[in-house]
Amino acid sequence: MKLEEAVGFRNILAHRYGDVDQKVVFDVLQDDLQWFERFQQELAQWFQKQSST
Repeated sequence: MKLEEAVGFRNILAHRYGDVDQKVVFDVLQDDLQWFERFQQELAQWFQKQSST
């Protein structure tokens, strides 16, 4: 899952919660969670670099 897809997924969850297929949410969290973790790590590294300059 790319970051753009993650943002789109978040928007669907936030704005159309009642229409969301819970199985799809579960599958995404099981199969694609590493992308969220990677994004978090990259953000942390970026903020660390910004604070040291």
